[in-house]
Amino acid sequence: KIYLRSYYEMSSGLFSTGTTNQDYARRMCSPTDFALSNYAYMSTYYITSFRTGASNYWTRSAGKSNSYAWFVTGAGEVSTNFTHVGKTYHGVRPALKVTI
Repeated sequence: KIYLRSYYEMSSGLFSTGTTNQDYARRMCSPTDFALSNYAYMSTYYITSFRTGASNYWTRSAGKSNSYAWFVTGAGEVSTNFTHVGKTYHGVRPALKVTI
């Protein structure tokens, strides 16, 4: 099963334990070369161990209407506001669930 995590999942559980700085680090991600070639934004301000920057990515949770959704910032913060889904520079960070 492949899916996007929800706003609630990103705000609790695995991604929200320990100190605030640890929470942010768990949620940060670097865009792949494919994402960058498809116009995903990469902030060079936030440095991760994988690449030279981090990017915003969508959650599956809707905002105030069908055209808005919650996202995670390049700093690893769960957004305090939702944004219009027409913004093409946000990436996706799919989750994978395997049942054996």
